[in-house]
Amino acid sequence: MRSYRTLVVFQVKGLLREPLSLFFNLIFPSLLLQFMVVVSTAYMPPGTTAESVVSFLFAGILGLILGQLSLNTLPVATAAMREQGILRRFKASPMIPSTWIASQISAYFIMALICAGLMLLTASVSYGFEPPANVAALFLAFTVSAGAFLSFGYLIASLAKNPRTAMIAGQLLYLLMMFVSGVFLPVTSLPENLQPFVRILPMTHVIELLQAVWFGRGWPLTATAALLVVFVVSGTAATRFFRWD
Repeated sequence: MRSYRTLVVFQVKGLLREPLSLFFNLIFPSLLLQFMVVVSTAYMPPGTTAESVVSFLFAGILGLILGQLSLNTLPVATAAMREQGILRRFKASPMIPSTWIASQISAYFIMALICAGLMLLTASVSYGFEPPANVAALFLAFTVSAGAFLSFGYLIASLAKNPRTAMIAGQLLYLLMMFVSGVFLPVTSLPENLQPFVRILPMTHVIELLQAVWFGRGWPLTATAALLVVFVVSGTAATRFFRWD
C-alpha cells in the first residue's frame, strides 16, 4: 500500500511539472468553458444568462476532460516512459503490473478532479455559477466515469508499440467520440443506423451518466452498468497485455 501511495504522488508530481500537461489538462478546459459560454450566449435567445449556459455545458466538458486525459495524455505518456526505459527500471522490483496501472489511473483521476475544481471556480468567479446540490452523487458519477474511461485509455497504452501509435489511436478515438457521443448533440439526433454503434463507445455512457446526475434526472442504470463493464474488461485486458519494455 505504501508503494502504491508513493507511486501516485510520484505520478502526480510528474504531471504537474510538465508545462504542456499542466496547460492542456488543467488550464485549457477552463478557458474552453469561458470561450464556449461567450460563443453560446451570443446565439441564445434574449434573456439567456451565462449561468444557465454554464449549467448546460458543464457536464459535457467534464466528459471531454476525461476523454482528453484517458485517450490523449495517458496512453502517450505511458508509451513514452516505456520507450525511454523508465518502466524497465521497475521490472526488477517486486511491483506487479496491476499496482503500477492502478497508481497511474489514480494520478490521472486526481488531475481530473483538480481540473473539474478549477472549472467550477472559474464559473463561480466569472458568472456567479453555483453547482447542483447533489455534490455527492456528482462525485460518484464522476468517479465511475473516470475509472471506466481511464481503464480504457490504459488498454490503449498497454497495446501501443510506441508513443506515435498511442497518439494516433488515442486522437482518432477521441475525435470520433467527441462528435458522436452526445457532447454537443443528443445521440437520438444521429441517424438510426449509427446509434447502435455510438452506444458501444465509452464516452456515450460517460456523457449520459454525468448529464443525468447533473440535471437531477435520476441515475441511469444502463449507462452505469456499461461503464462498470468497460472498467472491468479494459482493466483486466490492460493488465494482461501490459509490458515493462
